[in-house]
Amino acid sequence: MANVGQVNGSAWVTDSKGKKQNASSGMKVYESDTIETGAHGKLKLSFKDGNVVNVVEGSKLKVTEYKASGHISKRKALLDLIKGKVRSSVKKKYKGNKTSSFRVRTKAAVAGVRGTDFVVSWLVGKNPMMKVQTIEGAVQLESHDSVQKLKIPAGKYASYIVASNGVF
Repeated sequence: MANVGQVNGSAWVTDSKGKKQNASSGMKVYESDTIETGAHGKLKLSFKDGNVVNVVEGSKLKVTEYKASGHISKRKALLDLIKGKVRSSVKKKYKGNKTSSFRVRTKAAVAGVRGTDFVVSWLVGKNPMMKVQTIEGAVQLESHDSVQKLKIPAGKYASYIVASNGVF
């Protein structure tokens, strides 16, 4: 599914059974695995389909679902950002419907793409906030219930601040 590329500092991969290992270059990462980086750790994930996810220091990311083979309408990637920040470079085209999507999800909202380069941050605390910055292409930021939606073009960013009802 994915290989760990470059690792700087401390980083770990925990499998679906709870076995935690130090991350190393070339290590395999599968669906349901969780990647975590320490205070000065960074890790690069390279998926078989050419998509790349960089996990920066102090972050925790779960590869919840990743289906990259087959017809474009059946490709699906769901990464849960538990804390911290990731930069995703999505090379494969996704149809952008419910059966084909590349999404990074936090407890606040979801960022979905069709082929782009973007950064998602999830800052936890008293007022949790999700920030999405689009570097290339476009990102669709939406609430979990899909009621609130915002398209973020290249060179722009948007934040989703969690109040009692969630606000863009």
